[in-house]
Amino acid sequence: DDINFLSYKTYQKDVGSNATTVQLDADYDATDGSTAFQGRAVFEPSQSGQAAVTNETWQTWNPLTAPSGWWQTGNAIVNGANVGKTCTQASPCSFTQLLAAYPDAAIRPITGQGAGQPIGGGIWLKAGGGWAPGFTGNIDSLTMAVDVGGVNGTVTYDFEP
Repeated sequence: DDINFLSYKTYQKDVGSNATTVQLDADYDATDGSTAFQGRAVFEPSQSGQAAVTNETWQTWNPLTAPSGWWQTGNAIVNGANVGKTCTQASPCSFTQLLAAYPDAAIRPITGQGAGQPIGGGIWLKAGGGWAPGFTGNIDSLTMAVDVGGVNGTVTYDFEP
């Protein structure tokens, strides 16, 4: 609930219904002692209830205000217990619904390394696996605003040269 604004732009070169997703490595209960990887909370524009994905057009997505589009890749652990998923790819929800189900959710930080690779953590911009006939696209202007303890901060990542 510290995130108070999130948007980004996508451009899809080829005909299709998909656009780059925003994915948050999730800890669905940051107050319990579980450090198990719980997957990601994924925002998928094609399931957002906003405009349809249009090829060869820059589009802006607002994941926090979309009526749908959020789903979980893994089961949530709340109060140390596996409670399954509230939002699935087959039945996505809004960010508000996701936070209502998991009020102590947090973006999982990178917690070290395993086999030379970082152990989960952070924010991802990703194309999905299995998107037929493939995917060629771009992202730009990722903007995130947070309010932590009354201190506001906004950052925009402009990926253009």
